[in-house]
Amino acid sequence: MKKIGRVVLLALLLVPALAFAAFGKVEVKKEAFSIVTEGDLLGPVGYWQITNSDTVPLEIQSVTVDWEKKGSIFGSGEVIFSDTFAAMYPPLLKPGETGYIQTFAGTYPEENAKEVGANKLSIIWQTSYGNSIYLPVKDAQAKDGTFLDGGYKTTSLEVTIENNTAETLFDYAVVAAAYNEKGTLLFSVPSAPTIDVGIPAGGQVTVRLLAEPGVVAAVGGVDKIASIEAIAYKIVE
Repeated sequence: MKKIGRVVLLALLLVPALAFAAFGKVEVKKEAFSIVTEGDLLGPVGYWQITNSDTVPLEIQSVTVDWEKKGSIFGSGEVIFSDTFAAMYPPLLKPGETGYIQTFAGTYPEENAKEVGANKLSIIWQTSYGNSIYLPVKDAQAKDGTFLDGGYKTTSLEVTIENNTAETLFDYAVVAAAYNEKGTLLFSVPSAPTIDVGIPAGGQVTVRLLAEPGVVAAVGGVDKIASIEAIAYKIVE
């Protein structure tokens, strides 16, 4: 696999994320972090597995990740980068349901990467009256050698899902998370917010999710992926 960037993992340097959830109770179950210092994606990258521990359905309103300066007192240090474009998939969780948050911090000077220490995850929710449909995941595989524009190769997570409803289904979405053999979260990859390709009732479709090459390189390549947890869903207003 061709690497387009050198990634420095900060597993020993980063303090686990502290999640602050307004108007709802959520728990951070698992997390993964890295710093990309070369290539097309530069800066902190973070992934979180989140569970709704409240008694009501919650719909995400916003996610902010504050990356603090190394050596700061956790949760009160100098914020050197703030990402307000982090997203969660699915955006609506019923009690006990799980989703994934990810952030790509964007361009961040390589010389400042060593300064990044703790991070603080802030989530604002609201009680939701919507509903979600979950589709059965029939298969999920990691495949190396998928070509991107420019001739670069990356890893794809290919997820086969089934429409178990009685009608053709549009506007569904998929998120897949890669884990190593110890059950440690490596990274997650979402599809587009909605996929406008219908699945006939009882039919199946395979969705290909492209992983960022530098992130895959950081975890040691596709061979380090031992399992994939995929969620296929449709939000119903």
